[in-house]
Amino acid sequence: MTSECNTGPSARTEFIRAIPPERDVWFRSMAPTTAQIRTTRHSVTQTCCSNCHKPKKEVIELRKCSKCKSAWYCSKKCQKENWKDHKAFCHHAERGITRLINAFLANPILRVNLEACLALNFDLLKKPAPDTPFMACVDVGLEPSDITVFLRLYAGMYGNTEPEEIEGMLQINAVTPTPQSITPHPHRLDRWREKRKQLCANGQASTPVVIVEFVSNGAPGAYSCVLPIQPLILMIVKENKPFEYLSALTGRSSSPMSATACLEFINNFIRSDTQNQQLLRMNMREEDRETIRATGRGVEHTMPIAILKEKMSRERIYNTYEKVDS
Repeated sequence: MTSECNTGPSARTEFIRAIPPERDVWFRSMAPTTAQIRTTRHSVTQTCCSNCHKPKKEVIELRKCSKCKSAWYCSKKCQKENWKDHKAFCHHAERGITRLINAFLANPILRVNLEACLALNFDLLKKPAPDTPFMACVDVGLEPSDITVFLRLYAGMYGNTEPEEIEGMLQINAVTPTPQSITPHPHRLDRWREKRKQLCANGQASTPVVIVEFVSNGAPGAYSCVLPIQPLILMIVKENKPFEYLSALTGRSSSPMSATACLEFINNFIRSDTQNQQLLRMNMREEDRETIRATGRGVEHTMPIAILKEKMSRERIYNTYEKVDS
């Protein structure tokens, strides 16, 4: 067992992270190379106007919001119309999370598990419904790559000693199916139809397709993609093999195949990438730090806080740590 202890400025309860020595071997046995991620990451998502959802390829130029760099607009008119919704999420800090989303979707291990999660959420094994434009919202965020730093933020232990820079990693906080009574935006529906046409031309007419929108800290997403749920994914779901977990504190354990188990596997896989081989790390943004602090305070009630609370309740990493008195 490898143990790491973060000590604070005064004697108080501290957290120890215990790392199973087999973890790195497990990660290396599955992880794609950095070169593989870089080769495909720019083609997996499509940037669109945050107001009218017109895709980048249909306009002369999409321009970023000059403050947050996370919203895109095809015209000043769209930017003005969208401001009433965007201003609550507009931050001065560069988000940069889009490149992490691209790297995530370019990763075959992570993408397969996201697609399995979608297949389970929509019960596609029993009701594939290929002619239905399924939609889902994927809530993403940044958490410290060191779980003890997360716990110190959550417990309010830093005070004025909080580090200026904290390495963060992408996490999938929730995947929420959109009610089928809601019709996709016309531009996104066009992309769904285009993908269905391609599948039918390739003899895959029975393959369902899901429109996925990525949301970060409650901000409406400017980034989306269409994911075909291939027969291989449905076969994996049908096999119903449990997920195996390894903890230095609790030993080996398993969870039956489920949508939440897919998410936990995804997040653990990202956490295990200590060298950023998968290109899923960047410095923590202030809004992500504050979501963690506010969740620990337990007094605010916002959607990002509710989603993080639910994630902490379902994933065992938040409970498998040791406390020591420093």
